[in-house]
Amino acid sequence: MKSTWKALRSTDHLYGRELTELYRSITQGSQKPVVADVSKNPLRALRILQNPDLDVRLIHFVRDGRAVAWSLKKAYKVDLEAGLQKEIKPRKASRTALFWTVVNLQSLFVKRFAKYYKMVRYEDLTQNPAKVLEEIGIFADVDFAPVINKIAQDEDFEVNHVLAGNKLRMSKKLKLV
Repeated sequence: MKSTWKALRSTDHLYGRELTELYRSITQGSQKPVVADVSKNPLRALRILQNPDLDVRLIHFVRDGRAVAWSLKKAYKVDLEAGLQKEIKPRKASRTALFWTVVNLQSLFVKRFAKYYKMVRYEDLTQNPAKVLEEIGIFADVDFAPVINKIAQDEDFEVNHVLAGNKLRMSKKLKLV
């Protein structure tokens, strides 16, 4: 049992060191001072928060659970141009509700370990993007004025780099509506 715990601690230390190096490489390569890690797993966020080499600002982004259930009950066929690389089958509302609840409870647990924490409701962002982005900017020490101006002028956003997630990641341009 001792050797198992020793191996886990060694792996945990290695993960933390490699994560620090990854973020450092991203900031150097991009010449940007901030990395936005949009991980959706609160337990991964907990691990990142435990890294003393990182200045982490945790933003808990929440969408109304009913809207999530409505969105996930739709089926989608493969459409490579739209970014759908596989068929998406509808999910039962009960399963979505359970998953939504578990993830948000985990997030509230992780909040206890964050020096900096802010909850942002999706609905608030869509109703008043300038106000919410300004609040996030103050919280994260990031200037969102160029983004706020683009939204105010109804301009498109170029999609630069997204690894996975929403089907919009394959789009060339987006518009906040």
